[in-house]
Amino acid sequence: MAVNDKITATDYNNIRGPLANIIGTGTADSGWGQTVISSAVSEGTKVTATQITKLRNDIINAHTHIFGTAPTPVSVAENDVIKFNATTSPVSSYTALVSTINANRFTVAGSQSAVQSYAPSSTTWPGIYGTSWTSLITCTITATWPTAAAARHFWNSGGQLRITASRSGGTGSGQNNAWTSILGVAGTRTFAAQTPSAGVAPNDGQNWFRCSNTRQLWYSLSGSSPYGSNSYKIYARTTDAVSNSNSSGSATQGEWHIEFVDNYVDPGQHPSNPVPDYTDSVDGTFTVSVSALYATGILIPLGTGNFAVTLPTISTSAIAP
Repeated sequence: MAVNDKITATDYNNIRGPLANIIGTGTADSGWGQTVISSAVSEGTKVTATQITKLRNDIINAHTHIFGTAPTPVSVAENDVIKFNATTSPVSSYTALVSTINANRFTVAGSQSAVQSYAPSSTTWPGIYGTSWTSLITCTITATWPTAAAARHFWNSGGQLRITASRSGGTGSGQNNAWTSILGVAGTRTFAAQTPSAGVAPNDGQNWFRCSNTRQLWYSLSGSSPYGSNSYKIYARTTDAVSNSNSSGSATQGEWHIEFVDNYVDPGQHPSNPVPDYTDSVDGTFTVSVSALYATGILIPLGTGNFAVTLPTISTSAIAP
């Protein structure tokens, strides 16, 4: 288009279409599930100031969701002639803003989000599973949404699942200290639509859309010598993705399986030792905590409502051999 040419319905729709796909229902790894204020314009129809204003509000809401601050896109008053130019054209301003929004669409600002914590799972040794453990204990976290669209919208709008494991109490054995260190270094692991890796392929469990219905190793951390054979592992999968791939976001349920692998052999437990010595076994309390970060926030114009997504129902199994 030449400078000061009037914009057409196609120009308007070319800006609105990608934005509506991000804010609205969308498909696969696009779509926040929110109401789109603006509407498409039929070819040959005049683009009104009201339609431009609604598009402007969509841009402001999307930008605020991502960055926590409202941009200042060009305003248009009734009876203005909407043209292309470098300083007052809504086309140039809006196109640039929508491009930025699309590039950052999986991000949610701290001021536009909240955190929901779920009941942790803890198991203590000595306890119902014996005095100590020497091979493997596991825990499984399951998150379920009512629909695949609800799950997509949670993840696409910046939602995260956060997993933290810890060990406390028990004896002051080397193994106990090693496990406390492993889990402390691991800290809180974050899983999201594009975290820890981007894209929808391959199906390797590295984000929601890269999950299959088979467990894939998402995270692993081993101890240091002499406990290098001990490791903390998290596997991710969906349980109901269509055709065993969640690249299109067809799943309603995800599962994160945690393993605390103890392959260290205490010299005191070796068969050659005539008097077994279990002083370097593992005991104390192991805890797995889960929280979900989710999008929220007030939309404009006043009365439009709040940004709202469906939180998952989350259950965490006992930590057990």
